[in-house]
Amino acid sequence: MKKFLIIAFGVLSLIFTGCLKDTPPTNFSNLPPIVEMEYPAGANFSGLGSGLQYFSGGALTYPSSDVSDTAIILINLASPSVEGKEVTGTVGFSQALLSSYNSEGLGLTYLQMPDSDYSIINPNFDIPAGTRIDTVRIVFFPDKISPTSTYLLPLAILTASNYTISGNFGVVYFSTIGNPLAGAYLWDYTRWNAQDSSGSPVTADVGLNTTLLPDNPTQVEVASGYYIGPRYVIDFTNNNGVLSNFSVSFNTADLATMAAAGVTITSGPNILIADSANLIFRFQYIAFNGSGYRYIIDKYYP
Repeated sequence: MKKFLIIAFGVLSLIFTGCLKDTPPTNFSNLPPIVEMEYPAGANFSGLGSGLQYFSGGALTYPSSDVSDTAIILINLASPSVEGKEVTGTVGFSQALLSSYNSEGLGLTYLQMPDSDYSIINPNFDIPAGTRIDTVRIVFFPDKISPTSTYLLPLAILTASNYTISGNFGVVYFSTIGNPLAGAYLWDYTRWNAQDSSGSPVTADVGLNTTLLPDNPTQVEVASGYYIGPRYVIDFTNNNGVLSNFSVSFNTADLATMAAAGVTITSGPNILIADSANLIFRFQYIAFNGSGYRYIIDKYYP
């Protein structure tokens, strides 16, 4: 009983002490308004999508055959309450942020994206009084962007009336990864319903259009013709423009999709041709769909 009273007294003492020393909550109403940039698509629509935290979200993965694609940026006035006057400003390319990123050695060294590769539709934003949001659109021209060049476009809030611009979320880093194999290709797809190619193929598609998409400067991916479309992952060594040591595998996520569909790879993928000088590649594999084998050959060329 004595032990219980001692514990109870200690708990009560802590409670009363906490009440006496309790500090009032922080008053956020006095915080100054901050103008920030949001790119929801860069965060899979679950975050701001801007700043270095979402650098990878700004990677441009539009098909190289597209004439134009539009990215939508939100300019947000972050404040305890809406302002009684309009907030105006501009967005555009920031040379300072490009230089800063490259000097920090945070990853690849990027070139400035040429003006001809994009167009900011409305570089001047205007947030009306009593509201928080305006929208900026930037159009990219994928068919003009060099697939072999590594570009960075830090699209930043450059001015915002007399308001503070967010240091963390005032920029979206749009980027492309240059790769000597990346770009548009023609594609021949041939399939035999067997474990070899000794008979006549059941499918022979010639001159299809496809794109070798870069994962990094020495890796590209491209879809196979089989109905699930597993992506070949092509790795190589680049020694001052001389490409060698080619290897091919399947994208692991695609293998999981195939397994879920009851399809297994029984052989390959194998390299039949890897001619980097003429950009000709030919790969082969065998798949089993649970009832029959499929012998597949995919050829990619300019």
